Amino acid sequence: MESKNALVQIANKTKKMSKFFISQKVFKDFFGKIGFILIVVVFLMAIFAPYLSPFDPDQVNVINKLASPSRTHLMGTDHLGRDVFSRMLYGSRISLAISIAAVTFASVTGTALGMISGYGSETLDHVLRTFFDIIRSFPSLIFAIAVIIMLGTSGIPTLTIVIGFTYFPRYARLIRAQTLKVKKKEYLISAKAIGQSDIKIMFKHILPNIKGPMFIMAAMDIPSIIAFEAGLSFLGLGVNPPTPSWGTILRNGYLNLRHSPWMVIFGGGMLIFATLGFTFLGEALRDAYDPRLKNL
Repeated sequence: MESKNALVQIANKTKKMSKFFISQKVFKDFFGKIGFILIVVVFLMAIFAPYLSPFDPDQVNVINKLASPSRTHLMGTDHLGRDVFSRMLYGSRISLAISIAAVTFASVTGTALGMISGYGSETLDHVLRTFFDIIRSFPSLIFAIAVIIMLGTSGIPTLTIVIGFTYFPRYARLIRAQTLKVKKKEYLISAKAIGQSDIKIMFKHILPNIKGPMFIMAAMDIPSIIAFEAGLSFLGLGVNPPTPSWGTILRNGYLNLRHSPWMVIFGGGMLIFATLGFTFLGEALRDAYDPRLKNL
């Protein structure tokens, strides 16, 4: 599958980030525990999709199209007779791959430019802030639709870059503000006085002290990006068929709503399931890190 390599990278990054989450004691929060459990379930669905799915997600059986849920087809079948449960499992891979890759792209790009803006000269800061404001001035969905139409193609790489590009100014603004707070600290002035380069100061002294809010925002953005990708797929601008996607399942369900409402019910249910998981965990992480960030 197209998302297999992306999921391997996600798993490696998740191991590195786990220490940060545990250090903030997010599991003391009830909703943090619930969110963690929901997220684990979604990840298990994605990782073990080949073993859990009873059918090939692309297997067509027109004779059995739009079938209701049964023991054979737990979530029924779509308009081509494909098993919805199997497509839902494989669709979790797409949603996780795109959302986490897009958040990674946005956070890394935004963090780098935000630190440069906050630590650099006033002229450079003004130019970068203007650039951030220009990107933020475009409605995210309209901007993504326009870019995808101009490119004439979609897919995981395209969706990752387009969605990540619309989100990175949020991180840049946040990191810039955090950088301005710490740039005048005595330890930074001392580091500069002994001749350390600006790059070394930014990545060795500034970044470790501002990464907390960035991780919190990333956790809070994942559910919105999952919904964002599903919305693009619902409009027919997401992953290329026959690749399964939660948004594509919703689209097919909407087009056949009178004959079979099950795709809309189960597709929407999975989006709510994943969104609640990341939202609960993100809020618990935010509250554990700093309660003052509740209005972030």
